[in-house]
Order: sequence, then C-alpha cells, then structure tokens
Amino acid sequence: MKKEEVSEYLKEMATLLELSGENPFKVKAYYDAGRIVLSLDDFDGLVKEKKLNKIKGIGPSISEFIYTIYEKGSHPTLEELKKKFNLEFLELLKIPNLGPKKLLTLQKELNITSIQDLKYAIYENRLVNLSGFGKKTQDKLKEAIKFYESVKGKLLLNEAMALEEKILKKYEGIYPVGQLRRRAQTIDCLEFLLKEIPLENFAGNLKEKDFVLEGEVAKFNFEGYSVKIYKGGENFYKKLFELTGSKEHIEKIEELGKIDDNLSSEEEIYERKGLDFIPPEMREGIGEIEIAKRHLISKVVDFKDILGAFHNHTIESDGASKIEDYIKVAREIGFKFIGIADHSRTAKYAGGLEKEELLNQIKEIENLSKENNFLIFSGIESDILLNGNLDYEDDVLSLLDYVVGSIHSSFNLSKEEQMARILKAISNKHLKIFGHPQGRILLGRKGYEVDIEKVLEKLAEGKKWIELNSNPLRLDLDFSFIPLAQSLNVPVCINPDAHISNDLKDVFYGVWMARKGILFKENCVNAWDIEKIKEELNYYEKRR
Repeated sequence: MKKEEVSEYLKEMATLLELSGENPFKVKAYYDAGRIVLSLDDFDGLVKEKKLNKIKGIGPSISEFIYTIYEKGSHPTLEELKKKFNLEFLELLKIPNLGPKKLLTLQKELNITSIQDLKYAIYENRLVNLSGFGKKTQDKLKEAIKFYESVKGKLLLNEAMALEEKILKKYEGIYPVGQLRRRAQTIDCLEFLLKEIPLENFAGNLKEKDFVLEGEVAKFNFEGYSVKIYKGGENFYKKLFELTGSKEHIEKIEELGKIDDNLSSEEEIYERKGLDFIPPEMREGIGEIEIAKRHLISKVVDFKDILGAFHNHTIESDGASKIEDYIKVAREIGFKFIGIADHSRTAKYAGGLEKEELLNQIKEIENLSKENNFLIFSGIESDILLNGNLDYEDDVLSLLDYVVGSIHSSFNLSKEEQMARILKAISNKHLKIFGHPQGRILLGRKGYEVDIEKVLEKLAEGKKWIELNSNPLRLDLDFSFIPLAQSLNVPVCINPDAHISNDLKDVFYGVWMARKGILFKENCVNAWDIEKIKEELNYYEKRR
C-alpha cells in the first residue's frame, strides 16, 4: 500500500474520531500523522521493520494502526467507528467548507443527516439564524452543494492513472481510451477497449458484483468508480481512434476524409491525411490539426525537455522536505536545477517566513548549491495582499532570483476588485511568476473571478511568466488558455507546487496539460537553456 493511501486512512480516522467527540489531542495526532507519513522517504522500509514509532509525532498506537492498515487494508477500530454513522451522513463531509464541527452542529440542532436534508434546510432558510452559520454561510453551502453534485463520481488525473494501473494489471488485453487516454484534467469514467478477446468471453471472466453487459459495452464499478470496456476485434485501430479523441478532434479529422477500415496502426490515420501523428493527449480540437499539417508536433514541449521547476516548499514553511531532499529527487529525475519558493510571512497558516528567516534561507541556498554542485534558485511565494501589494520590502525582494505572486485569501471579491488587486501585483517590478492564476481546486472549489486575457496582457507588458501549476488538484492555468498566452508571448512556467520532495515528479502532470494546449518548447520556461533562464532572472547582475 502506498503512503498516500495510508495518509488518507489516517485522515479518515481523525475525522471519525472528531465526529465521535473524541479527545481533540487524539484527533490532532491522527491528522498530524497523515501529514508526517507523506514526508517519509523510506515509508515502506520503516513499516516492514516496524520502526515507525521512532518518527517524531507517530506514537505506539498510531504505529500499530498504520501497520494494520498497511497489511490488511483496514483496521477494526476504523470499521467500528464507520458503523456509528450512515453513509449519507458521512457524504456530507465531502461538501466544501463543511467540516466535522459544523456538521455536528447541523445534526444536533436541525437533525440533518444527509445532503437532501441540508438542501431542504437551506431551502427553508433554517441556517440563517443558526449559531456559527448565518445567511452568508448558507449561500456558500448552497453553491458548494451544487458544485459537489456536478463533480460527484469524477476522478482527478492522478487518481485515474492509479486506478488505470490496477485495472491493466487485473485484466489483460484492454487498452485505455476516452478521457483517460487523453489525460484529461478530470475523468468521468474509466474507459477501455478490448483488442482481440471477444467481449462475451471477457465478460464471462468478470468477477465484479455489479457487472452489466449492454450491447457492445461491459459496465461495472471498480473501487467505487465507473468503468466501461468496449468491444474491439475488427477495425481495432479505427475504434481506438474514435473512442480516444474529443468530439471536436474527430470531426476535424473526418472533414479531411473518411477514416478507413482495417488499419495496421493509428499512425496510418494521420499519415494518410498528410499529418504528423497527433498523440492522444493532444486530441482536444484546439489547434493540434493545424500544427500537425505544418509538421510542428515535434516542437511541442515533451517530458524529456523539462530541466527543473521553481515553485517548491520546504520544512521552513509548510513543506515536509529539506532542500537536500529536493536536490536528491531532482537529480533522480534528470533535472538540472530547482527553485525554492516557500510561503511569505503573511501566510501564518502555512508557516510563512519572517524577514530574517528568508534572509537566512537565501544564504543557505547559496551554500547548498555550491556544496552539492547543483543549481538552486532562491525565490518566495509571496501572498498577493488585499491591496495588491507583495509581502516584504523592496530591498528584501531584490535579493531573490524571482518572486511567485499568488492569491491565497479573499476569493469572494468581485471581478473588478480581484482584477485591480492582481494587476497591481503584476505591476510590481519584483513579481516574475503569477502563481496558480485561476485559484481553483479541481473537484474541490471554483476559482476566484478573474479575466485571464487581461492578466496575460499585463504579464506580456512586463515580460513576466504565468504558472501552469501541475499539482493534480490544480492544473492551473487551464490548458485552454495556453494558445492565448503564446499569442501574447507570455512564457509558461510549469511548477509542481511541491510540499514534499517526491512531489517534484508532479511537474509531469503539467506537461500533459502543456501538450494539450500545444505549448511549444520555446515558450516553456522549464525547457529553456539554463543560461537563458539566468539571463531572464538577472541572475549574474544580482550577484555582483
């Protein structure tokens, strides 16, 4: 079992304990353990050698809980706690901004035990006069329920890829199609195509409880998510093509001529139409066919082109890894540099660095870069304050190689107010990268009100970069804006927003998105020559 899965079990245990009115210190211990587990590089070894209790913050009882979860996939205490609450009640915890404390209040005061109960209570305005709620909170919950119901059953890309790996191990002779093969931002259904095995034979071997055979499709749930297996056989490559591309992509290809039967490969489809082969992730219908006509597909950024990333957090703020840990992982994945951008002082909730702490970190980065013979840029993720200012004074910001400016608060401003705030921040001479520019959490919350076109125009004026945050929860900038960024000559910087060293690898989710948006290497900061990056950051000038 992966440490990410164990961490989720620990969080679930903490939540159930909190709902049960357990000691707050015990609840916090489980929440903290969930975070600590993610930071352990040798998690598997520590579990197998039963040495977890040597890790600060993980005591004997939590160690025993983890060992049992790791070996058996569950724990008796966890299962007992689950029995105390019905599934409809626990589903309420999935509503954004509705934590255990608020949920207990709703249960106690209004007897709310399901989403339907909550919807009716909101309809009746019963939360308006409820202590700790009020009209503003009621309106937010109303929108949160709508959002939750619109994304229910969907998967993040990293979650879908993890399930894809399990399904392909369990069932032979199937190939991913649809959103999964295109590496969509979120996935509605896990879809596969059989190549040679008759669907009836495949269906006969299925052991899934809710399996249904409907015509040429086998349907079932896998770990709670919808799966479809399509009949393959004759005209396999034509079906693979038709089940992979977006509707827009397929229509544009068909405009160039009929898709032949009995193909020997997908490549043939594109070759016969005088096009470069268009990889699955690029088949979105937003310009890839024109690029393929001009034989420029090879100019689009690829995984091998990525030399490093700038937006990474350490133990100095809310990260769980040291700079040395990042250097180690960076070398393993072939990076030539990294950047460190911890949270700024306003982000108290995330252990933001005070001025002296930041100055000390700048020196530490310089020393570690020399000691390890590895290029490390010094940066900061500065909160964009309500008035559009950045954290710290000019004389401090001028010592950094770059500043990532991001919004972490006041999401509910009007579009006009939010844009005034953002444009002022971008005008600051020290801001180089505008971070997670839409402020969204996929399947979690909508972003703030923002006019991306105006943002890009302002970034272009100042020769600044826009971030494509590659954390699977964000994937922000949305890939659909990449063509606009390129037309305005705004470089795109793919960043993992890493909080543990292994998260550096999340940069590759961003590459999937960059390829969807047809981002050319020349417009991707991460693929630039190191000397060009240094020149853009005035690296040498700042060190005179």
